[in-house]
Amino acid sequence: MYRQMSGANYNVSVTQVMESEKKLRIMSVMKIVTCGDGTLTLRDFIKNCNNEMDASENCASVVCPSHLVLFKSVVDDCDNVVIAQTEMSGIVFVAGYVGFKLKNKIGCIDCRFELLTERALECDFPQDESFNYMANIDRGGLTWPTDLLVDIVAQTVIIFKCLVSSNNVTNFNTPGLNQRSVMMSLASQRCSQVISLTGKCSTCGVLLLDIAKMCIKTVSNISLNNYSKKLADSKSKSKTMRKLSTLTK
Repeated sequence: MYRQMSGANYNVSVTQVMESEKKLRIMSVMKIVTCGDGTLTLRDFIKNCNNEMDASENCASVVCPSHLVLFKSVVDDCDNVVIAQTEMSGIVFVAGYVGFKLKNKIGCIDCRFELLTERALECDFPQDESFNYMANIDRGGLTWPTDLLVDIVAQTVIIFKCLVSSNNVTNFNTPGLNQRSVMMSLASQRCSQVISLTGKCSTCGVLLLDIAKMCIKTVSNISLNNYSKKLADSKSKSKTMRKLSTLTK
């Protein structure tokens, strides 16, 4: 089949094999498969996959109560954490990225307006200095966050700072701990305390807290991804320095 799909050529290249493999996989998925008394179409197959992914995500988001006991003071410790003005520019940019990622996942227009805003005119740009960075790099394609989204991202970042602080980093790096679930749970508690998330959308009826949880999940993924890379870089650096010291000795 590889040779026939490559123009009946006997000596096929690796590139042709890879291209043919992609086509064959798509063809195998798109076949109508007999399933009991009916048929399973491609649309049903994708729907079932999405349902399984949602179910796995819900299972992964469940936090063991014993794990949360280890971080019971984190939410209260957030009151002592202050984000510097120099960091707010980065937080605003991250909030814009979070809005961009959630734009296609949120179908309700009113829910989108809770997180995103349009800055079509120069006079619409906020006067806050934390938005200056986005204003300088914007060429008309950036997603601008609302104050609500910036507050959610800022509080989630504060939770992350407390979790990786010297008081909690040992427990947070415990093997077998679901760090993302712990961070999302604590960030949801923090946002519920300091941000008004009691309302719901008048159009689709979705709770504002559920929309905030979607934002918290994205910020958690970004923070933990950067954190894991930082730990990996520090380990590789220590190995390099150890080898260097051995060679110099």
